[in-house]
Amino acid sequence: SCTDTPGWTTSGNPALGEDCSSYVRLLWCKDGEVLDKSTVGDQYKNPEINCCACGKAGDTSDSPS
Repeated sequence: SCTDTPGWTTSGNPALGEDCSSYVRLLWCKDGEVLDKSTVGDQYKNPEINCCACGKAGDTSDSPS
């Protein structure tokens, strides 16, 4: 299953910026797809690899969760 990266935001500060729920609410991402390509990438701390709604892969590692 997929879990959003804990504490992730576009600013790197949990108190500032947009979080994964914001990306869904603002319709930037939905169901694992990026709907607004201008809202992802390095400058926004890569929501596409931190938010399930934006396409973060499920946990395939062997490490315990």
